[in-house]
Amino acid sequence: MKDFTTAAHARNDAHTSNGVNEATAANLAAVWLPASIDELSLIQILLNDPHAARAVFKKVKPLRRDQFSDEILGCIGGAVAVVTSNNSDPSPSEVARELGSQQHDVNMPRPEIASAALTVLRQIADKVPACVANESKGAAQKEALRLTRLIQTAREAELPALSDEPTAENFNPLAQLEKLDPQALTADLFPVLKLAPEMIPASLRSWLVDIAGRMSCPLEYPTCAALVSLSGVVGRQVAIRPKQHDNWTIPPNLWGGIVSEPGNLKTPATQEAMKPLDRLFIHAQEHFADELKEFLASLKVKKAQSKAAQSDLEKAARSADADPARLKELALQATAGEDDEKTGPTPKRWMVSDTTLEALCERLKENTNGLIIYRDELLGLLKSFEKQGHETDRAFYLEGWAGTATNYPIDRIGRGTTILPAVCLSIFGTVQPGPLARYIRTAATGDGADGFIQRFQLLVYPDPTPFQYVDRWPDSDAKNRAFAIFESLSKLDPAAIGAQSEDNEIPFLNFAPDAQEFFKDWLCELEAQLRDGLESPMLTAHLAKYRSLMPSLALLFHLIEIANGREAGALPLQSAQMAAAWCDFLEQHARRIFHTATDGDLEGARTLETRIRAGLPNPFKISDIAKKGWANLGTTEEIERAVAILEDKNRVLLVEEPADSETGKKGGRPQRKVYVHPKIANPKERVL
Repeated sequence: MKDFTTAAHARNDAHTSNGVNEATAANLAAVWLPASIDELSLIQILLNDPHAARAVFKKVKPLRRDQFSDEILGCIGGAVAVVTSNNSDPSPSEVARELGSQQHDVNMPRPEIASAALTVLRQIADKVPACVANESKGAAQKEALRLTRLIQTAREAELPALSDEPTAENFNPLAQLEKLDPQALTADLFPVLKLAPEMIPASLRSWLVDIAGRMSCPLEYPTCAALVSLSGVVGRQVAIRPKQHDNWTIPPNLWGGIVSEPGNLKTPATQEAMKPLDRLFIHAQEHFADELKEFLASLKVKKAQSKAAQSDLEKAARSADADPARLKELALQATAGEDDEKTGPTPKRWMVSDTTLEALCERLKENTNGLIIYRDELLGLLKSFEKQGHETDRAFYLEGWAGTATNYPIDRIGRGTTILPAVCLSIFGTVQPGPLARYIRTAATGDGADGFIQRFQLLVYPDPTPFQYVDRWPDSDAKNRAFAIFESLSKLDPAAIGAQSEDNEIPFLNFAPDAQEFFKDWLCELEAQLRDGLESPMLTAHLAKYRSLMPSLALLFHLIEIANGREAGALPLQSAQMAAAWCDFLEQHARRIFHTATDGDLEGARTLETRIRAGLPNPFKISDIAKKGWANLGTTEEIERAVAILEDKNRVLLVEEPADSETGKKGGRPQRKVYVHPKIANPKERVL
């Protein structure tokens, strides 16, 4: 399997100013793997992105050996190293069967469980590499997850044996809970890697790093906002055809957003990164004022000519021998310019915010290259599609994501038919993880399962940055260089950058030969991953959109470098490699976001605990909660998810008891009861 992330970072392009060489790739290890990492954290990263872990492990291993036991270190080394097995390369199913045959007996004492688990861990070194080397990324991730669980089991060796634990006859759930310390009710987020500055085009890097530094926020905030903004500025001016002989055309417009808890400065960072759009609009207004003066002067002339022609027409019409051809000519002159007042110049727009579909269509008529929609609360846009009378808005936005629709008709009763020359939309906004998780779960079924949320390809959920007090002036030089890029891309000349044109199609660029081969390998790898059946349907639908994401980013990076002085023409290998690295990076964030929606949303657990503290009996039955109709706990599935989260945090214990435990009668369904930790059930105890 090719290591696209490493290739994008490590290749040294002598012809460009922002090539990332081997030395830089070595330095990236500090970004990818924090100093405080332990064996379980590294396996979490393995699960998330085995390619990146494999790429940096050789550089990190000698520096971190003191933090790992020999057994664990050997297992991790085997999981990340690409080696050839002595036997034929096993398939993932064969690996799973082999690991399953090594599983311990559940009745074994705990020290023997740990010993058996470590035996399996040692065998990972021989079994997983073939998955990493010859199977899809999903297979390696499944085995890495198995390794994570085995490590957790092995850690139980530090606990006393279970020989003195109570039997089923005298089992006391509350007594068992009292032996455990409740853990903080915080989300166990899927691990993601930090955005390395080297992944940002050189002409924008200093500007975006300065914004993130001054605001003490993740670099992902301003960077993703800037990239989506630039994609909207380019719009339909130029596209990419990622295949050499196919007419598959992709405009570079992108959808993205920031997922973060309130108060993490996502909105100020976003607005700062989108300020170049305001400067573009100011310049456009100045140009529009001059255009309007010229137009009004020309309109006055036409009105005068029309008035004179009308007078001549009336005189000629009164003549008995009037020439019909002359009358028609005068009539045409008299009506000339009547519609000009409706088609005068309009100020160029790049961004709109809170707008109705009707108003958006009017703006698109005036701005045929496309528009950027910015919503500070992204969920407001998504929920607006559910309002009465807006049922068709969703389909319109889906057309705007593709960016290729032309002569698009909008039919409205009372408004008639409006024909839009083109529909091309970029979207960016911010959203909180809890509401987004609930929306994603709702959108997984029914009419909502149309892939709308999966089209937000630049949706990131980074870890918060530790606060540092910073008080310095913005880097004006970096800001001006960035604005020059925005300005240059706002008025592209397709012919000047080597774009080809066919009939009325969008002008397009292709990959250079070496970049074309790289894209072919990358796309084949993606298609294999999409078809291996190892990912959830929601994540698979999202990753399927990377077919257009990678070429779009490659084109955008290439255009940015052309504006910065690179030679025009076909997209070079470096742009394709950087785009592939971004896809790997964004996949990590997608996994975090969709994992949070399915397993990591704490809203239901928090609601249930609030109800527990308010006086629920201890124990209580899941069936009793289902009858309450409480928010975030309206279905059995939501209740079970909330209980599972609380149980994972040692705050409750779910026990299935025989039906006769209460009634004394034989038969009947077992009762599922939830026992609450005394520190949680007692309101006087303060537990996080």
